[in-house]
Amino acid sequence: MARPKLSLRSRSDGDLVTYSQNILRQLTTQSSEFPDLHPSLPTIQAAVTDYRDVLLEVTVLMAKLRATVTRKKQQRRELENLLTQAASYVAAATLGNPSKLISIGVDTIDRGSPVGFLPEPRNLSAAVGPSEGTIVLRWKAMRRARMFEIQSKHDGPGEDWTQQPFVTRSRATLHGLPPGQRFTFRVRALATAGPSPWSDPAFCRVP
Repeated sequence: MARPKLSLRSRSDGDLVTYSQNILRQLTTQSSEFPDLHPSLPTIQAAVTDYRDVLLEVTVLMAKLRATVTRKKQQRRELENLLTQAASYVAAATLGNPSKLISIGVDTIDRGSPVGFLPEPRNLSAAVGPSEGTIVLRWKAMRRARMFEIQSKHDGPGEDWTQQPFVTRSRATLHGLPPGQRFTFRVRALATAGPSPWSDPAFCRVP
């Protein structure tokens, strides 16, 4: 005598709904052969409907959760970047004074005696970024620089330099620039002995 093999535990949620609906259709078609079916067809139908509905709710909630997790990661990166910039700015502004860093709640790393003044950053380039309103800046790495100060200026008479976020690496992606406008960019390094001269300018039209 044959025994039923449903393999329910190995089926995905969606496959289980499809599998259940198929069995339900077949039982409905052959209902005259099983007049006393237990559980009844309405009971099975109600269970299939309830499971399908709750599965849809879970799918919606999971999509919202994934979006929330992605947003959380983005916000964490933004916060980490801002804290790094703030701490690096304090370090550069106080010439690496450890007591000042400790006073704002930041641990310190002893990097030895202050180095001399650095030369200007070299090979500064500006290129179109990955999205509208973004520009990517790159320049030659400088080992002794604690951080880099970036300024931008809209091309036009009487325009002033605008401060951009400080960075700790030899590249930066600038966001929120007006599309279609041509900008000039410059960078200088900050070390324990003070800022370097400004780099030669780089030019680019914002996408």
